Amino acid sequence: MAGKKFQFRLQTVLKLRRLEAERAKVRLGQATAALVESRQRLRRSQEDLDALISRQQECDSVQDFRRFSEMRSAAIDRTETLRAEVRRLTERETAARRELGERMRDQKALDELRTRQLEEHLAEIDQAEQKILDELGVIGYSRTDSPSTLPCE
Repeated sequence: MAGKKFQFRLQTVLKLRRLEAERAKVRLGQATAALVESRQRLRRSQEDLDALISRQQECDSVQDFRRFSEMRSAAIDRTETLRAEVRRLTERETAARRELGERMRDQKALDELRTRQLEEHLAEIDQAEQKILDELGVIGYSRTDSPSTLPCE
């Protein structure tokens, strides 16, 4: 039996939620990539600073020591700047993860609502079909000769 077609009234909202979740995934990917890159730069900067400090013993003159001191100050500043950037990017990644979680929960709730409404729709169709079949059964039974309606001899 062809019943009425199922239509989820919030389908447009569901599509929008799915799109928002995809965009949140992209933002999380970008934030994670930026954080990984920043951590690598920080690690390299820290290694450069460590190497520079280990060469401190090689300073023989005041000029060497002054040049070393300037290089060390610049390396420390660069390392601290990168640490601040890593903290900022970590917060950005955390916010992107939180946003993705919220978007996925919204989408899941709408998906579950759609599933529930579809099941209700299918149950209504099954009920209508069963009602028709019951009526046809009653009509068919009433047309046949039943033992109680046979003429008495």
